[in-house]
Amino acid sequence: MLPNQHISNMKSVLEQAAKGRRNEKAFEWAWQNPNLSRRLKDSLPIRKSRETSFDYRLRVLALMLCSGPWNRLGLTIQWIKQSYARNLSENLVPPLHMPIAFGPIDSNCSENPSTKVASFGLCQICNIPFSVDSSVPLTCPSSCPLGQWHLLCLANYMTQAETVPDRLEISYLIPLSASCPACLNAELLWPSLIKSWKMKTIASEHSCSSTSLSTAH
Repeated sequence: MLPNQHISNMKSVLEQAAKGRRNEKAFEWAWQNPNLSRRLKDSLPIRKSRETSFDYRLRVLALMLCSGPWNRLGLTIQWIKQSYARNLSENLVPPLHMPIAFGPIDSNCSENPSTKVASFGLCQICNIPFSVDSSVPLTCPSSCPLGQWHLLCLANYMTQAETVPDRLEISYLIPLSASCPACLNAELLWPSLIKSWKMKTIASEHSCSSTSLSTAH
């Protein structure tokens, strides 16, 4: 049986993943039904004469990407066909943490399974050790020696760091950005951290599976 701390960490990871899926579905629904969305219906742009449905939908999308709560999501704007690409800056500029990409989506895009996973030690926020069977740490993009944390620990740290000092009632469920609590130099972007964490988790699981197969034989 896993220790209580390990079980708690696993539950936190599952809760974060569930929140992400709900946010994605809510975003898609609002874009498809902007007139029914309580966040959009009062600020929807008026469709211009001779404006195609495609271009109007893009203007609605640009509005959504710059409006809360969607402007905090870890989204990538990907133009699969270059011929359909539009200059979104003509309308509203997407947040800096949302990259713009071109070309088909590679469903197999992931780190090589042999990628070295960060060494397990102590979470530098709660000082509780990691365990291979519990969770892979989130790590500082600058690879600073003390930059590794539990997912929930760093999420709580980043949301607290984003709270406006003179308005404590403002709090976010999804973190976005903060300085690394270890080196104070690197800028942590939650979408990028989660993407890297997912790939390291896959690498760790692949490594464990390979070890199990080798032991069995």
